[in-house]
Amino acid sequence: MLVSKIIASASFSGLINYVMGPEKGVGPGQFQAHNIIDVGRAAQEMQLIASRNTRAIKPASHIIMTWAKDEPVTIPKQLEAGRRLLSALGLGGHQALCVPHYEPKDGVVPGPEGRHYEMHIIVNRIHPDGHANRMSHSFPRAEIAVYRIANEMGFATVAGRFNSLDIEGAAIEKPGLGARIGSIKGQTGRATLADELRERPGFMDLLRTARKNNWVSLLRTFAAQGILITRPPNDTKAAKTRAKRGLKRGLVMMDASDPSRHIKLSALDSAYEKWGETALVKQLGPVPDAMLAAAAADARDKAAAKAARRVRWFRCPLVQHRLRHPRSHIGAIMACSRQR
Repeated sequence: MLVSKIIASASFSGLINYVMGPEKGVGPGQFQAHNIIDVGRAAQEMQLIASRNTRAIKPASHIIMTWAKDEPVTIPKQLEAGRRLLSALGLGGHQALCVPHYEPKDGVVPGPEGRHYEMHIIVNRIHPDGHANRMSHSFPRAEIAVYRIANEMGFATVAGRFNSLDIEGAAIEKPGLGARIGSIKGQTGRATLADELRERPGFMDLLRTARKNNWVSLLRTFAAQGILITRPPNDTKAAKTRAKRGLKRGLVMMDASDPSRHIKLSALDSAYEKWGETALVKQLGPVPDAMLAAAAADARDKAAAKAARRVRWFRCPLVQHRLRHPRSHIGAIMACSRQR
């Protein structure tokens, strides 16, 4: 058992509609509500409490817990594990909705054919008294807590990034290109490329519009931001391991100005919107490698042009004067900008 993702969101309704959707087959008594009066109006109740704190931009937190297929998993045990995790994260008094999805599906947890059970926890970071749980270092804290909870409840433990010092047996491979498990933001304090793109004003709306057209439009939208879409390499340890298991590897996003910043395209997924290659191919058809290469060249050109503008700006004599004499008037720099 482990926590595979913790995702922040501004909307409760979309998350709840996803985890409680009719296609999920969640029946009465197969979920658990904490500090919620009417489950049918859970989103409205959670939004009402969230409105008590105007500084919290993303009050909804989506935690995904996973189990191996061959574990003795029952819904009551899943709900108990969720309650214990909320308590460990300091969220015991917060509004939360724990929803097990009992049908096994493909995932990262070792088990027959890599399939697993999972549970979704939608929690309100805003306490009923108005204070916000910042969820600082939530991913490593959750991973360590889940290892303890798994031992207490008799579940199998899976070695992760933060709880693997003394664990023997099967473990998740260290993340490779496009195979980041969990949240890099929670592990290093630095936002992932996916986090950064989601935060760029209007960018996701541009992507959604482009997605309605074709691959060319979508790839050009990424390229305009200096982001190229490529296939992951086949020579890494993660790639070889996944190939042995017969697991598919999807497309990867890469910052053209900093190739070390890369992450799988599906990292843009939300609970109700999928951006992985499988979902895009289903909608737009297969994407030719030649098309990816052409768009990648455009992205590199955009990144190079942006870098050149930055160098010209820094070398401007008036800017240099402003840097040497911080008290000089800002009008000098504005004049230089107009000249450029």
